[in-house]
Amino acid sequence: TADDVQQFLNELAYGDTHPPPNATPQMRADTLNQYKSSISFYMPLRSLPWDNINNRGNPTMSDQVRNMIAAVRRKEVRGEGVSAKARRPIEFSEFMSLLIALHIAYTNNVTVIHLMGAVLTTQWHIIGRIDEMMHLKFTNICHSVNFPFALIFRVTASKNIRTEHQLADQLMLGSMNPLLCVLLNIAAYVEVVLDPGRDHERQYLFGEGADSRRSTRRVRGILDVLWGHFAFRRAMPGLLGTHSMRKGPATYGSRFGIPRDYISRRGRWAGRRQPVDRYIDSTLPYPDARAAQCLCLCGPEGAAGYMVKQGASVPASFVELITPHSRFFFGNEVARVLAYPLIWASFNNDMTFADGDIKLLPQEFADRVRRLWHEASGSTVCPVEKKRLLVSGVGDQLYITPARRPPSPAAGAAAVGAGADPADDEDEPPPLAPINPD
Repeated sequence: TADDVQQFLNELAYGDTHPPPNATPQMRADTLNQYKSSISFYMPLRSLPWDNINNRGNPTMSDQVRNMIAAVRRKEVRGEGVSAKARRPIEFSEFMSLLIALHIAYTNNVTVIHLMGAVLTTQWHIIGRIDEMMHLKFTNICHSVNFPFALIFRVTASKNIRTEHQLADQLMLGSMNPLLCVLLNIAAYVEVVLDPGRDHERQYLFGEGADSRRSTRRVRGILDVLWGHFAFRRAMPGLLGTHSMRKGPATYGSRFGIPRDYISRRGRWAGRRQPVDRYIDSTLPYPDARAAQCLCLCGPEGAAGYMVKQGASVPASFVELITPHSRFFFGNEVARVLAYPLIWASFNNDMTFADGDIKLLPQEFADRVRRLWHEASGSTVCPVEKKRLLVSGVGDQLYITPARRPPSPAAGAAAVGAGADPADDEDEPPPLAPINPD
Protein backbone atom coordinates (compact mmCIF):
# COMPACT_ATOMS: atom_id res chain seq x y z
CA THR A 1 0.00 0.00 0.00
CA ALA A 2 0.96 3.65 -0.11
CA ASP A 3 1.64 3.53 3.65
CA ASP A 4 4.13 0.73 3.13
CA VAL A 5 6.01 2.64 0.43
CA GLN A 6 6.05 5.84 2.50
CA GLN A 7 7.36 4.04 5.59
CA PHE A 8 10.06 2.31 3.52
CA LEU A 9 11.24 5.63 2.06
CA ASN A 10 11.14 7.21 5.54
CA GLU A 11 13.38 4.41 6.79
CA LEU A 12 15.84 5.12 3.96
CA ALA A 13 15.80 8.90 4.40
CA TYR A 14 15.55 9.28 8.18
CA GLY A 15 16.28 5.84 9.64
CA ASP A 16 12.77 5.86 11.13
CA THR A 17 9.44 4.77 9.63
CA HIS A 18 7.65 7.61 11.46
CA PRO A 19 10.20 10.49 11.75
CA PRO A 20 9.38 13.70 13.67
CA PRO A 21 8.75 16.86 11.61
CA ASN A 22 12.14 18.35 12.48
CA ALA A 23 14.14 15.26 11.42
CA THR A 24 17.05 15.82 9.05
CA PRO A 25 17.11 13.55 5.95
CA GLN A 26 20.22 11.50 5.26
CA MET A 27 19.40 10.80 1.62
CA ARG A 28 18.79 12.99 -1.43
CA ALA A 29 15.32 13.36 -2.94
CA ASP A 30 16.61 12.21 -6.33
CA THR A 31 17.85 8.97 -4.75
CA LEU A 32 14.45 8.43 -3.14
CA ASN A 33 12.84 9.00 -6.53
CA GLN A 34 15.05 6.29 -7.97
CA TYR A 35 13.94 3.87 -5.25
CA LYS A 36 10.34 4.84 -5.93
CA SER A 37 10.76 4.14 -9.65
CA SER A 38 12.36 0.78 -8.93
CA ILE A 39 9.41 -0.24 -6.72
CA SER A 40 6.96 1.02 -9.33
CA PHE A 41 8.44 -1.30 -11.94
CA TYR A 42 7.13 -4.35 -10.05
CA MET A 43 3.61 -3.07 -9.35
CA PRO A 44 0.92 -5.13 -11.16
CA LEU A 45 -1.23 -2.03 -11.78
CA ARG A 46 1.75 0.15 -12.63
CA SER A 47 -0.09 2.66 -14.85
CA LEU A 48 -3.09 3.09 -12.54
CA PRO A 49 -2.96 5.96 -9.98
CA TRP A 50 -3.35 4.95 -6.34
CA ASP A 51 -6.91 4.82 -5.02
CA ASN A 52 -6.87 5.58 -1.26
CA ILE A 53 -10.48 4.39 -0.78
CA ASN A 54 -10.14 0.98 -2.38
CA ASN A 55 -6.36 0.62 -1.73
CA ARG A 56 -5.84 -0.23 -5.37
CA GLY A 57 -3.44 0.90 -8.08
CA ASN A 58 0.22 1.86 -8.01
CA PRO A 59 1.12 2.97 -4.45
CA THR A 60 4.22 4.86 -5.64
CA MET A 61 1.87 7.27 -7.45
CA SER A 62 0.06 8.28 -4.27
CA ASP A 63 -0.03 11.83 -2.93
CA GLN A 64 1.52 10.89 0.39
CA VAL A 65 4.61 9.38 -1.28
CA ARG A 66 5.02 12.44 -3.51
CA ASN A 67 4.58 14.77 -0.54
CA MET A 68 7.16 12.84 1.48
CA ILE A 69 9.81 13.23 -1.28
CA ALA A 70 8.82 16.89 -1.79
CA ALA A 71 9.43 17.54 1.92
CA VAL A 72 12.95 16.11 1.60
CA ARG A 73 13.59 18.32 -1.42
CA ARG A 74 12.48 21.44 0.48
CA LYS A 75 14.96 20.65 3.24
CA GLU A 76 17.71 20.35 0.62
CA VAL A 77 16.88 23.82 -0.69
CA ARG A 78 17.17 25.20 2.87
CA GLY A 79 20.52 23.52 3.36
CA GLU A 80 19.14 21.04 5.91
CA GLY A 81 19.54 17.92 3.79
CA VAL A 82 22.38 15.95 2.24
CA SER A 83 24.79 17.99 0.12
CA ALA A 84 24.49 17.51 -3.64
CA LYS A 85 27.01 15.21 -5.32
CA ALA A 86 26.12 16.25 -8.87
CA ARG A 87 29.01 17.29 -11.09
CA ARG A 88 28.98 20.97 -12.02
CA PRO A 89 29.70 22.28 -15.55
CA ILE A 90 33.37 22.74 -16.30
CA GLU A 91 34.30 26.33 -17.13
CA PHE A 92 36.05 27.08 -20.42
CA SER A 93 39.17 28.28 -18.59
CA GLU A 94 39.17 25.04 -16.59
CA PHE A 95 38.82 22.96 -19.74
CA MET A 96 41.84 24.65 -21.31
CA SER A 97 43.71 24.18 -18.04
CA LEU A 98 42.77 20.49 -18.14
CA LEU A 99 44.28 20.09 -21.62
CA ILE A 100 47.48 21.80 -20.49
CA ALA A 101 47.67 19.58 -17.40
CA LEU A 102 47.24 16.52 -19.65
CA HIS A 103 50.34 17.41 -21.67
CA ILE A 104 52.40 18.20 -18.58
CA ALA A 105 51.32 15.23 -16.44
CA TYR A 106 51.87 12.65 -19.20
CA THR A 107 54.85 14.18 -21.00
CA ASN A 108 56.46 10.78 -21.52
CA ASN A 109 53.26 8.96 -22.52
CA VAL A 110 52.18 10.08 -25.99
CA THR A 111 49.46 7.42 -26.06
CA VAL A 112 47.59 8.95 -23.13
CA ILE A 113 48.19 12.52 -24.34
CA HIS A 114 46.74 11.98 -27.79
CA LEU A 115 44.00 9.56 -26.73
CA MET A 116 42.69 11.87 -24.00
CA GLY A 117 43.24 14.98 -26.12
CA ALA A 118 41.06 13.51 -28.86
CA VAL A 119 38.40 12.19 -26.45
CA LEU A 120 38.07 15.42 -24.47
CA THR A 121 38.04 17.82 -27.42
CA THR A 122 35.57 15.62 -29.32
CA GLN A 123 33.32 15.39 -26.26
CA TRP A 124 33.45 19.17 -25.85
CA HIS A 125 32.93 19.73 -29.57
CA ILE A 126 29.79 17.62 -29.91
CA ILE A 127 28.47 18.20 -26.34
CA GLY A 128 28.72 14.47 -25.87
CA ARG A 129 28.42 11.95 -23.10
CA ILE A 130 31.47 9.83 -22.35
CA ASP A 131 29.63 6.65 -23.44
CA GLU A 132 28.86 8.34 -26.79
CA MET A 133 32.59 8.84 -27.26
CA MET A 134 33.28 5.18 -26.57
CA HIS A 135 30.68 4.12 -29.15
CA LEU A 136 31.78 6.54 -31.89
CA LYS A 137 32.65 4.47 -34.97
CA PHE A 138 35.00 5.34 -37.81
CA THR A 139 32.00 5.13 -40.13
CA ASN A 140 30.29 7.87 -38.10
CA ILE A 141 32.79 10.43 -39.49
CA CYS A 142 33.05 11.49 -43.13
CA HIS A 143 34.22 14.50 -45.14
CA SER A 144 32.04 17.49 -45.96
CA VAL A 145 31.28 17.91 -49.66
CA ASN A 146 30.43 21.62 -49.38
CA PHE A 147 33.20 22.61 -46.95
CA PRO A 148 36.49 20.79 -47.66
CA PHE A 149 38.07 22.02 -44.41
CA ALA A 150 35.39 20.35 -42.24
CA LEU A 151 34.18 16.88 -41.35
CA ILE A 152 30.69 15.52 -40.78
CA PHE A 153 29.88 13.27 -37.83
CA ARG A 154 26.74 11.38 -36.91
CA VAL A 155 26.27 10.06 -33.37
CA THR A 156 24.18 6.88 -33.52
CA ALA A 157 24.77 5.32 -30.09
CA SER A 158 23.22 7.96 -27.86
CA LYS A 159 21.01 7.69 -24.81
CA ASN A 160 18.52 10.17 -26.26
CA ILE A 161 18.38 8.84 -29.84
CA ARG A 162 15.60 6.28 -30.16
CA THR A 163 14.52 6.54 -33.80
CA GLU A 164 16.32 6.97 -37.13
CA HIS A 165 14.50 10.27 -37.61
CA GLN A 166 16.54 11.76 -34.76
CA LEU A 167 19.87 11.01 -36.47
CA ALA A 168 21.46 14.18 -37.85
CA ASP A 169 24.64 15.08 -39.72
CA GLN A 170 26.64 17.60 -37.68
CA LEU A 171 29.66 19.71 -38.64
CA MET A 172 33.09 19.22 -37.11
CA LEU A 173 35.16 22.39 -37.49
CA GLY A 174 38.72 23.22 -36.54
CA SER A 175 39.74 25.78 -33.94
CA MET A 176 42.15 28.68 -33.95
CA ASN A 177 43.43 27.37 -30.61
CA PRO A 178 45.46 24.24 -31.49
CA LEU A 179 44.97 22.65 -28.05
CA LEU A 180 41.20 22.84 -28.54
CA CYS A 181 41.19 21.83 -32.22
CA VAL A 182 39.26 18.59 -32.60
CA LEU A 183 40.57 17.98 -36.14
CA LEU A 184 44.19 18.24 -35.02
CA ASN A 185 43.61 16.07 -31.95
CA ILE A 186 41.83 13.31 -33.87
CA ALA A 187 44.48 13.37 -36.62
CA ALA A 188 47.32 13.11 -34.08
CA TYR A 189 45.55 10.31 -32.19
CA VAL A 190 44.93 8.22 -35.31
CA GLU A 191 48.41 8.67 -36.75
CA VAL A 192 50.39 8.38 -33.49
CA VAL A 193 48.39 5.93 -31.36
CA LEU A 194 46.49 3.62 -33.71
CA ASP A 195 48.20 0.94 -35.77
CA PRO A 196 46.49 -0.63 -38.82
CA GLY A 197 48.51 -3.81 -38.33
CA ARG A 198 47.39 -4.23 -34.73
CA ASP A 199 43.97 -2.58 -34.95
CA HIS A 200 42.92 -3.73 -38.43
CA GLU A 201 39.60 -5.10 -37.11
CA ARG A 202 38.89 -2.08 -34.94
CA GLN A 203 35.47 -0.43 -35.53
CA TYR A 204 35.36 2.18 -32.76
CA LEU A 205 37.45 5.33 -32.72
CA PHE A 206 38.07 5.45 -28.96
CA GLY A 207 36.27 2.62 -27.19
CA GLU A 208 35.93 -1.09 -27.57
CA GLY A 209 32.29 -1.40 -28.46
CA ALA A 210 30.52 -3.91 -26.26
CA ASP A 211 33.27 -3.59 -23.63
CA SER A 212 33.08 0.20 -23.55
CA ARG A 213 32.91 0.23 -19.75
CA ARG A 214 36.59 -0.63 -19.53
CA SER A 215 37.48 2.29 -21.80
CA THR A 216 35.21 4.59 -19.80
CA ARG A 217 36.88 3.57 -16.54
CA ARG A 218 40.27 4.31 -18.07
CA VAL A 219 39.20 7.81 -19.09
CA ARG A 220 37.75 8.48 -15.64
CA GLY A 221 40.94 7.25 -13.98
CA ILE A 222 43.07 9.62 -16.03
CA LEU A 223 40.70 12.49 -15.29
CA ASP A 224 40.97 11.78 -11.56
CA VAL A 225 44.73 12.26 -11.90
CA LEU A 226 44.32 15.50 -13.85
CA TRP A 227 41.82 17.02 -11.40
CA GLY A 228 44.55 16.93 -8.75
CA HIS A 229 47.47 18.01 -10.94
CA PHE A 230 49.21 21.28 -10.11
CA ALA A 231 48.68 22.61 -13.65
CA PHE A 232 44.89 22.25 -13.38
CA ARG A 233 43.41 25.43 -11.94
CA ARG A 234 39.85 25.44 -10.67
CA ALA A 235 37.77 28.51 -11.34
CA MET A 236 35.25 27.71 -8.60
CA PRO A 237 34.50 25.03 -6.00
CA GLY A 238 32.39 22.01 -6.83
CA LEU A 239 32.70 18.42 -8.03
CA LEU A 240 33.92 17.69 -11.56
CA GLY A 241 33.59 14.52 -13.61
CA THR A 242 33.13 13.18 -17.12
CA HIS A 243 29.61 14.60 -17.30
CA SER A 244 31.03 18.07 -16.61
CA MET A 245 32.32 17.99 -20.21
CA ARG A 246 28.72 17.74 -21.44
CA LYS A 247 27.37 20.40 -19.11
CA GLY A 248 30.32 22.73 -19.80
CA PRO A 249 29.90 23.47 -23.52
CA ALA A 250 26.10 23.65 -23.16
CA THR A 251 26.46 26.28 -20.43
CA TYR A 252 29.22 28.05 -22.37
CA GLY A 253 27.00 28.34 -25.45
CA SER A 254 24.09 29.68 -23.43
CA ARG A 255 26.30 32.47 -22.11
CA PHE A 256 27.08 33.41 -25.70
CA GLY A 257 23.39 33.79 -26.40
CA ILE A 258 23.06 30.66 -28.53
CA PRO A 259 19.34 29.70 -28.62
CA ARG A 260 18.41 26.76 -26.46
CA ASP A 261 17.03 24.91 -29.47
CA TYR A 262 20.43 25.11 -31.22
CA ILE A 263 22.18 23.74 -28.13
CA SER A 264 19.59 20.99 -27.76
CA ARG A 265 20.09 19.86 -31.34
CA ARG A 266 23.87 19.96 -31.07
CA GLY A 267 23.77 17.90 -27.87
CA ARG A 268 21.05 15.54 -29.19
CA TRP A 269 18.71 16.10 -26.27
CA ALA A 270 15.27 14.58 -26.68
CA GLY A 271 12.78 17.24 -25.67
CA ARG A 272 9.01 17.10 -25.70
CA ARG A 273 8.24 16.26 -29.31
CA GLN A 274 5.32 17.66 -31.27
CA PRO A 275 3.66 16.17 -34.36
CA VAL A 276 5.38 18.80 -36.52
CA ASP A 277 8.79 17.41 -35.47
CA ARG A 278 8.12 14.35 -37.60
CA TYR A 279 8.03 16.59 -40.68
CA ILE A 280 11.15 18.66 -39.93
CA ASP A 281 14.43 17.13 -41.03
CA SER A 282 16.77 16.56 -38.10
CA THR A 283 19.73 17.88 -40.12
CA LEU A 284 19.63 21.70 -39.88
CA PRO A 285 22.97 23.01 -41.19
CA TYR A 286 22.94 26.62 -40.01
CA PRO A 287 21.78 26.10 -36.40
CA ASP A 288 24.29 23.26 -36.03
CA ALA A 289 27.19 25.20 -37.56
CA ARG A 290 26.32 28.30 -35.53
CA ALA A 291 26.45 26.25 -32.36
CA ALA A 292 29.70 24.59 -33.43
CA GLN A 293 31.40 27.88 -34.22
CA CYS A 294 30.41 29.87 -31.15
CA LEU A 295 29.65 27.21 -28.61
CA CYS A 296 32.05 24.33 -29.06
CA LEU A 297 35.12 25.89 -30.57
CA CYS A 298 35.57 29.53 -30.27
CA GLY A 299 36.83 30.69 -26.94
CA PRO A 300 38.21 34.10 -27.82
CA GLU A 301 39.87 32.85 -31.03
CA GLY A 302 37.02 31.34 -33.07
CA ALA A 303 36.59 28.50 -35.53
CA ALA A 304 39.30 27.84 -38.09
CA GLY A 305 39.87 26.19 -41.42
CA TYR A 306 43.19 24.65 -42.45
CA MET A 307 43.84 25.70 -46.05
CA VAL A 308 46.66 25.52 -48.55
CA LYS A 309 48.42 28.86 -48.90
CA GLN A 310 47.88 30.84 -52.05
CA GLY A 311 50.42 29.78 -54.65
CA ALA A 312 51.28 26.54 -52.83
CA SER A 313 50.24 23.02 -53.72
CA VAL A 314 50.10 19.91 -51.55
CA PRO A 315 50.22 16.83 -53.78
CA ALA A 316 48.11 13.78 -52.99
CA SER A 317 51.22 11.62 -52.81
CA PHE A 318 52.53 13.70 -49.90
CA VAL A 319 49.21 13.43 -48.05
CA GLU A 320 49.36 9.66 -48.46
CA LEU A 321 52.82 9.57 -46.93
CA ILE A 322 51.89 11.43 -43.73
CA THR A 323 48.38 10.00 -43.16
CA PRO A 324 48.60 6.24 -43.81
CA HIS A 325 46.57 5.39 -40.70
CA SER A 326 43.83 7.91 -41.44
CA ARG A 327 43.49 6.56 -44.97
CA PHE A 328 43.18 3.02 -43.60
CA PHE A 329 40.53 3.85 -40.97
CA PHE A 330 38.62 6.71 -42.65
CA GLY A 331 39.39 6.76 -46.36
CA ASN A 332 41.18 9.21 -48.63
CA GLU A 333 38.76 12.15 -48.32
CA VAL A 334 38.81 12.30 -44.52
CA ALA A 335 42.57 11.68 -44.50
CA ARG A 336 43.11 14.77 -46.65
CA VAL A 337 41.09 16.93 -44.25
CA LEU A 338 43.12 15.58 -41.30
CA ALA A 339 46.44 15.97 -43.14
CA TYR A 340 46.36 19.77 -43.18
CA PRO A 341 46.19 20.15 -39.36
CA LEU A 342 49.10 17.72 -39.08
CA ILE A 343 51.16 19.72 -41.57
CA TRP A 344 50.41 22.99 -39.81
CA ALA A 345 51.20 21.55 -36.37
CA SER A 346 54.47 20.03 -37.60
CA PHE A 347 55.72 23.52 -38.49
CA ASN A 348 54.25 25.08 -35.30
CA ASN A 349 54.88 22.27 -32.86
CA ASP A 350 56.03 24.19 -29.77
CA MET A 351 53.68 26.08 -27.46
CA THR A 352 54.73 27.83 -24.26
CA PHE A 353 52.58 28.25 -21.16
CA ALA A 354 53.31 29.45 -17.65
CA ASP A 355 53.51 25.84 -16.43
CA GLY A 356 55.87 24.64 -19.14
CA ASP A 357 56.38 23.93 -22.83
CA ILE A 358 53.96 21.72 -24.79
CA LYS A 359 54.45 19.91 -28.08
CA LEU A 360 51.36 19.45 -30.22
CA LEU A 361 52.88 16.36 -31.86
CA PRO A 362 55.72 13.99 -30.96
CA GLN A 363 58.90 15.66 -32.13
CA GLU A 364 59.91 12.66 -34.26
CA PHE A 365 56.58 12.79 -36.09
CA ALA A 366 56.83 16.55 -36.71
CA ASP A 367 60.43 16.20 -37.96
CA ARG A 368 59.35 13.43 -40.32
CA VAL A 369 56.55 15.54 -41.82
CA ARG A 370 58.88 18.50 -42.38
CA ARG A 371 61.52 16.24 -43.92
CA LEU A 372 59.01 14.61 -46.27
CA TRP A 373 57.72 18.03 -47.30
CA HIS A 374 61.24 19.25 -48.03
CA GLU A 375 61.88 16.13 -50.15
CA ALA A 376 58.57 16.55 -52.00
CA SER A 377 58.73 20.29 -52.66
CA GLY A 378 62.26 21.46 -51.90
CA SER A 379 60.77 24.05 -49.50
CA THR A 380 61.11 24.47 -45.75
CA VAL A 381 58.08 26.77 -45.47
CA CYS A 382 54.77 25.46 -44.17
CA PRO A 383 52.30 25.19 -47.10
CA VAL A 384 49.21 25.30 -44.84
CA GLU A 385 47.70 28.26 -43.02
CA LYS A 386 44.82 28.66 -40.58
CA LYS A 387 42.04 31.10 -41.37
CA ARG A 388 39.28 32.21 -39.05
CA LEU A 389 35.85 31.12 -40.25
CA LEU A 390 32.60 33.06 -40.36
CA VAL A 391 29.31 31.18 -40.24
CA SER A 392 26.26 32.78 -41.82
CA GLY A 393 22.91 31.71 -43.17
CA VAL A 394 21.05 33.16 -46.15
CA GLY A 395 17.61 31.68 -46.58
CA ASP A 396 18.02 27.96 -46.01
CA GLN A 397 21.66 27.94 -47.14
CA LEU A 398 24.68 27.67 -44.87
CA TYR A 399 27.79 29.70 -45.70
CA ILE A 400 31.16 29.22 -44.01
CA THR A 401 33.78 31.60 -45.35
CA PRO A 402 37.27 32.71 -44.29
CA ALA A 403 37.20 35.94 -42.31
CA ARG A 404 38.42 38.97 -44.25
CA ARG A 405 37.44 41.79 -41.92
CA PRO A 406 39.88 42.83 -39.18
CA PRO A 407 38.93 41.30 -35.81
CA SER A 408 38.78 43.19 -32.55
CA PRO A 409 42.22 44.00 -31.06
CA ALA A 410 41.89 41.42 -28.28
CA ALA A 411 40.61 38.66 -30.55
CA GLY A 412 43.14 39.55 -33.22
CA ALA A 413 46.05 39.27 -30.82
CA ALA A 414 44.79 35.93 -29.56
CA ALA A 415 44.26 34.67 -33.11
CA VAL A 416 47.74 35.67 -34.25
CA GLY A 417 49.18 34.06 -31.13
CA ALA A 418 47.36 30.87 -32.01
CA GLY A 419 48.78 30.81 -35.52
CA ALA A 420 46.45 33.01 -37.60
CA ASP A 421 47.65 34.52 -40.83
CA PRO A 422 47.91 38.33 -40.65
CA ALA A 423 46.63 38.39 -44.23
CA ASP A 424 43.19 37.56 -42.83
CA ASP A 425 42.83 41.18 -41.76
CA GLU A 426 41.99 42.48 -45.21
CA ASP A 427 39.20 45.01 -45.18
CA GLU A 428 36.97 43.14 -47.61
CA PRO A 429 33.47 41.75 -47.15
CA PRO A 430 33.22 37.96 -46.97
CA PRO A 431 32.03 36.29 -50.18
CA LEU A 432 28.38 35.23 -50.20
CA ALA A 433 28.90 31.84 -51.79
CA PRO A 434 29.74 28.42 -50.36
CA ILE A 435 33.26 27.17 -50.85
CA ASN A 436 33.36 24.73 -53.76
CA PRO A 437 35.60 21.72 -53.03
CA ASP A 438 36.29 21.38 -56.75
